[in-house]
Amino acid sequence: MAKEVEKIVIHCRELHYKDANYESSYRINDGLEATLKPLIDKVSIEIHSFKDKKNFHDRSVDIRMIDADGSSVLHKYDLSGGIDKLMDIKAETKVYRYE
Repeated sequence: MAKEVEKIVIHCRELHYKDANYESSYRINDGLEATLKPLIDKVSIEIHSFKDKKNFHDRSVDIRMIDADGSSVLHKYDLSGGIDKLMDIKAETKVYRYE
């Protein structure tokens, strides 16, 4: 819906190195960049250590919309099942929207 996207910041957390699905942070970064850079070149990827579990929350998406006059609205979305559930077509999750 936006005419222009100033930037996208993606926060993700690497898995524990003993996890069967573990990928190193540079591979995560390279994969996300390869997927997203063709769509939008203003993407920033921040990969958090698996040790940051208590400070990381994968169940929220924040979008700040800024009008031409400079006023802004922050749209907050909370996901009941996290990003993985949202992206899995076989799983269910609820999306809650706050303004």
